[in-house]
Amino acid sequence: KPGDLWRIGEHRLACGDCREPETWGRLLAGAKANGVFTSPPYAEQREEQYGGVPTAEYVEWWEAVQANVKANLASDGSFFVNIKPHCEDGERVLYVFDLVLAMRRLWGWRFIDELCWTFVSPPGKWPNRFKNGFEPIYHFSSAASIKFNPWNVSHESDEAIIESCGGGLQAYYDPTNKNERGLVGGKGQALPTNQIKANLGEVNVGTLNQVATFPVALPDFFIRAYSDAGDVWLDPFCGSGTTIVAAHNNKRIGMGIEQKPEYCAVVLERMATAFPGIEIERIADDGRQ
Repeated sequence: KPGDLWRIGEHRLACGDCREPETWGRLLAGAKANGVFTSPPYAEQREEQYGGVPTAEYVEWWEAVQANVKANLASDGSFFVNIKPHCEDGERVLYVFDLVLAMRRLWGWRFIDELCWTFVSPPGKWPNRFKNGFEPIYHFSSAASIKFNPWNVSHESDEAIIESCGGGLQAYYDPTNKNERGLVGGKGQALPTNQIKANLGEVNVGTLNQVATFPVALPDFFIRAYSDAGDVWLDPFCGSGTTIVAAHNNKRIGMGIEQKPEYCAVVLERMATAFPGIEIERIADDGRQ
């Protein structure tokens, strides 16, 4: 029910509103999040679940969300937001671009990058555009120096560009500079681009069949690339708990805030089903279990 706080192994889940500082305080209990990854309710979408936020009011509504993230994010932490504008009258609405500008110009966040999540989408046809096959993920930080471990998401490649670095070999994709820098091609570990491929999935738990907003592979990529083992990752719009699952898989601590009690129940059952034997218990307001 609203106000509940649950312990799931070393992870935690709060049933409450992420726009309220008290919810963050109860969940983190003085700790800081090393990373925040979320897909918030899109404007005028998910109306049945969350009421729908009008496009003209979205930036104002978001102000409290970003303020709570900034107050609870580690100094070298990163904030990732997966959001894409829908269409009205045959064109994309602009509130997402207003949001990105507000993050930088009104609230002082650093706009690190715009990453692209690509996926295979169901068949479809629209009068003046093609079906959606990608969504952006906006990367923000509050400081210039962030935790970044790109080699954690590297992959073996026969077309890597190799250079000697401190007696070892490093590799990365940069074919255009191959001749200028005297680098040689060969087999090695290559760094990915800022395009992440991860197909959509479903979460089937109890009576709820939810098309997942994002698959586990998506937060998995960011958790590995932007944190270390034991770090805390938080999703303020937790939904079915995908970020918590990814955190558990990577030996991080997952934290979630979800306003709807029925979705909190899904998170608890999902974790119990995916990780048999994990201890799950409600924590009382006074801290007792």
